Amino acid sequence: MGRTKKKTLLKPFCFYCDKEFLSQAILLKHQKNRHFGCKDCKKKFSSANGLSTHALQRHRTTVLKVHNAKKGRDSTQIAIKGMAGGPQEVIEDRILLKTVQKMQ
Repeated sequence: MGRTKKKTLLKPFCFYCDKEFLSQAILLKHQKNRHFGCKDCKKKFSSANGLSTHALQRHRTTVLKVHNAKKGRDSTQIAIKGMAGGPQEVIEDRILLKTVQKMQ
């Protein structure tokens, strides 16, 4: 007999592109590789703030938008790391969407 898998309604998802992941660790890796990479030197960061600071100090440029993000979710001012820090209404909308999909 094996362990039973917990079924959760909401899988970890990327605030910036809405992609779902099996775990928080995979989500963090995705964000670092896909959204928080420096275009000038290919260095990767764990947050938009880290990328912005790096660009300002190293390259004397400012990062105004998060790369590869959906329109309206590309602000570097929001401190998001994994699922933490995202606007609550986005999470609530996602739960509602998943509930409706599950009922169909």
